[in-house]
Amino acid sequence: MALDIPSPIDSTNLSLDSSGLNVSGEIASSDWTNYSPTSTVVGWSSTTTKIIYTKKIGKVVFCQFTVDGTSNSTITTFTMPYTCNAQIGGRFYIVGLDNGTWMPNGGNGEVLANSTTITFYPGGVPGTVWTASGAKRIYGSFFYESA
Repeated sequence: MALDIPSPIDSTNLSLDSSGLNVSGEIASSDWTNYSPTSTVVGWSSTTTKIIYTKKIGKVVFCQFTVDGTSNSTITTFTMPYTCNAQIGGRFYIVGLDNGTWMPNGGNGEVLANSTTITFYPGGVPGTVWTASGAKRIYGSFFYESA
């Protein structure tokens, strides 16, 4: 039985049982990609650290990030290379510093359906705003399903 497996699955590492229903093996994945130079980052007048790495396996997009510097906005966002699935968005926990003070309850981030923009909120409550001065830092990791 011929098995046509589309990219990004590497068909040399997969096998199909005689029923044609069960696939075993490994899905090939790419290395982490530095998206920092391409991402549009909003919320800092200057950054001392800007690290945004992405990895996509199938439709799942993973991100690890650290952005640190001087705040100039109550809004904090960055863009991703892949659009979020139209059916669902995602929320996740972050660690952060607002106006030089660590947020005791952390913060959160969200990606909306059909969007490439990740928005971050201090204090873990969507809609809260950052201080538009002083030191600001966000870091963490998240994943979502791409379109």
